[in-house]
Amino acid sequence: MTGERLSWLIRTLGTSGKELSERIGIDTSTMSKWRKGKRILRYDSVYAQRMAAWAMDSDVERKTGVLTHMLREWQPSLPLDSREQRIDALRLWLTLTEQPDVQAIPERHGVPAPTELLIGVEKMMEAQNTMFRLLRDLPGPQEMIMLDFGAIDWSTCPRHLVETCVRENRSALENPQHAMVILDQLTDTYRPRELMFQWMPIYLQPHVRTYFYRNPKPLPLRQNILLIRGRAALLMSSTSTHPDQIVSTFSYDPEYVRLYEDMADALVADSRPMIEVMETRQLIPFLQQIGQRMRSSHLLYMINQLPTFRNMPPELLDEILRDNQVSGEQYAECMAAGQQSTATRTRCESRQLYNLDAIEDALEQEYIVDDDLSAVVGREIRVTREQLKQQLRFLREHLRAPHYSLTIYPFSRLEVHTSPPCNMLVQDDSMAAAWDAGQYMRRMYSEEMSVISGFYQYADSLWEQISPACHAEAWCRRRIDALLTIEPK
Repeated sequence: MTGERLSWLIRTLGTSGKELSERIGIDTSTMSKWRKGKRILRYDSVYAQRMAAWAMDSDVERKTGVLTHMLREWQPSLPLDSREQRIDALRLWLTLTEQPDVQAIPERHGVPAPTELLIGVEKMMEAQNTMFRLLRDLPGPQEMIMLDFGAIDWSTCPRHLVETCVRENRSALENPQHAMVILDQLTDTYRPRELMFQWMPIYLQPHVRTYFYRNPKPLPLRQNILLIRGRAALLMSSTSTHPDQIVSTFSYDPEYVRLYEDMADALVADSRPMIEVMETRQLIPFLQQIGQRMRSSHLLYMINQLPTFRNMPPELLDEILRDNQVSGEQYAECMAAGQQSTATRTRCESRQLYNLDAIEDALEQEYIVDDDLSAVVGREIRVTREQLKQQLRFLREHLRAPHYSLTIYPFSRLEVHTSPPCNMLVQDDSMAAAWDAGQYMRRMYSEEMSVISGFYQYADSLWEQISPACHAEAWCRRRIDALLTIEPK
C-alpha cells in the first residue's frame, strides 16, 4: 500500500523516482524497494519528512492544491491549516502502515504499530482488549463486528484471559450508543460450552446481535477479525498445525478497514441468527416461544438458582401478587405466566435442578426479590421467607410426578469450570434458553443446534455429577425438611 501511494505521488508531481531520490538524499535502489514494497518507508524517517516537505513545496501543489485536496478527502478530521500540518499529514499518508491515525487511536491505549506482529494467545487477548477499550472511549454511535472463524482454540485458552476479555467487552458496551455484531462458527473445538456461558453477559447485552455462519469446508488458515467501523481492524490468524501460534496484526488504513467491513456485511447477510432475544418484561411471549418449541415427552432440563413463581401453586402466587398490590392486567399476566410454565413442564419429560446454597442464603433473609415478577410488573416484587417456605412445602409434595423429577443440590459442589451463570432451560432437539432478569435486560433463546448441544451437554453433565442417592425422593425430602428449619440470622 505505501509503495502504491509513493508511486502515485511521483506521477502526480510529474517527476521520477530518480529525481525524488536525489532530492531527499537516498540511492535509487532504496527508492525502488519502497515502491515495490520490499522495504518500509517509516513515519519517523528523515526521508519521509524530506519527501513530504518537498512535495508540499512543489509547483504542482502550489498551483493546484492537489495533495491538500486528496488529504482532506482521505481524512477529513486531520488539521491542514498550516504548512507544517500539511507536511505531517502527507507523511502520515505515505507511511500509514507505520503510524495509526492519532485522531482515531488515543495514545494512552498503547496501540502497537500496525506492522508489529503479536504472537501467542496472551498477546492476542491484549490486542482484543485494546480494541474494546478503543470502542469504549470513542464517542457514539459506534459499531464493532466480531468474526470468529476458529483462529483461537478456546478450549486451551487460560480462563483468566477470557474473563478479562469479557470484562473489557462489557465495559465497552456500557455506552448505549455502541452496538456489536457477532458472527460465529460455534463448534465444540473452537468454542466449548464453558466459554459460551462465560460469554453469556455479552450475548444478553442490549444492541448485540449474534449470527451463525457455517463454512462447509474448514480452512487450513483460521482467522478471526475484530472491526470498529471506519476506525480499525484487528486480524488474528492461526493454522490447524500450529493453533497456539496466533498472529495478531492491527490495521488502520481506511481502505483495508472498508474491505473487511464489506466482507463482514456479506457474511452476515449469508448467515442466520444464532441467538434470539426478548426484553425481560416480555415474559409471556418468551414462555410462549418455549411452549411452542418444546416436544412432548422429550427430556427437558430446567436449571435455576431459586424456586420461582413459575413452579408454585396458583393460590400462593395469588397471595404474593396481592401482598405486593399487583392487580389488573399485570396480575393477569403473572398468573398466565405461571399457568404457561406449568403446562410446558407437565407435558415434557422434565428434570428440575435448584441450588441448595442459594436457597439456604435466601431463607436467612426476611424476604427475597423475584426478579422475573419484578420485570413483568415494572417494580420490585417481594417474596417473604414464609412464602418461600410455603413453596418448598409444595415442592416437597411434588418431587416426583409423571414426566417430572426435582433435585436440590449445592452448585458449589458441582465439578464444572463455570457454575450455571443464569437460569437455563434446554431440550436436546428443540431449544435452549437463558436469562437472569436481575442482571440483564434481555432473555435469550436459540434453535441453533450448536447452541442447543452446548447447553444440553452442560445441563446433562450437571445432573450426572449428582450422586444417584441425591436424586432419590427421600434425600430431597430430608433436604427440604432441613431448609424449613432455617431462621433469619
